[in-house]
Amino acid sequence: MVESLASQAAVAIDNARLIRSLEDMFEAFVRVMASAIDERSPATRGHIERVTALTMALAEAVNACDEPPFAHVRFSDDELNELRIAALVHDVGKVTTPLHIIEKRTKLEGVRDGIDVIRERFATIKEAKRNEFLRRRLELLQRGAAPGDGAALDEEEAAALAELGQQRYFVVACNQPAEFMPDDHVQRLKEIASRTYVADGVEKPYLTEDELALLCIQRGNISGEELRIMRDHVSVTMRLLDQIPFPNKLKGVPRYAGGHHEKLNGKGYPLGLTADDLPLQTRMLAIADVYEALTADDRSYKRPRTHDEAVRILRFMVQDGELDGDLVELFVRSGAWKAGNNPQL
Repeated sequence: MVESLASQAAVAIDNARLIRSLEDMFEAFVRVMASAIDERSPATRGHIERVTALTMALAEAVNACDEPPFAHVRFSDDELNELRIAALVHDVGKVTTPLHIIEKRTKLEGVRDGIDVIRERFATIKEAKRNEFLRRRLELLQRGAAPGDGAALDEEEAAALAELGQQRYFVVACNQPAEFMPDDHVQRLKEIASRTYVADGVEKPYLTEDELALLCIQRGNISGEELRIMRDHVSVTMRLLDQIPFPNKLKGVPRYAGGHHEKLNGKGYPLGLTADDLPLQTRMLAIADVYEALTADDRSYKRPRTHDEAVRILRFMVQDGELDGDLVELFVRSGAWKAGNNPQL
């Protein structure tokens, strides 16, 4: 009987070691995936580890809260680990997002920055204008005009070239992302785009339709199509995670990770879920993701917000029915927001 019990104990120990080995391997795999996404671009570096730190700090704040509505909410160790894994893989779908969109710094930047093409074009236009004024001077001389008679033409040329220089400067300036570009800037861009020049006997516009559309982006530097591609990373995340046979204690990972861009009012993406469909874990991850995005200092398309500015925006989002107000206030009051300063992946 002792030998039989000892044999069973040995099997149990081996099984426990095997399970522990598999858990360690899964943990390492998740961390490698998270690190790979973070390191893929300077624009994403550190995002996942900061979001994970912020999410877990908020979860710990919920556990420590003795006031309604969280007085009776307590996450077990397994539930905390499940949430942590969800935070680590919430952006795994970005592995399919084109790098030139993730790293886009200006409105016209793609595989090649389109502003270089426009600079070359304006140089061509400038040369064409000079040639045109040279032709007009030759005509004056052929008609027997005195050299002094070209003074008015000189002034006209100087004014035309100065205007062209101002237009070029304005277009280059509009290529930089802004938190909001005024409507009068859009109108001026359209006026510039409506002008034409002749090259190789062909009349061409100062700006193409595609260039004008990109330059007229009034917030940030992402076009509607690029935004659609960026947002698709959440759908990809859900598809990838749904293929992983998570054990029961991690079964909520795809749901929590896939819902971090949903909003309580149903205006989020990709599924347009409402408050009834969004568990507390997803709501916490959403707050952490928004706060990190607002305060990050490595985003080329915007300046980093201060903590006070970020909190003000979070509260505006609560008023609009996008975020959980009780969680936002706990996030601020508990100091959970500080966890993103020194995250440990």
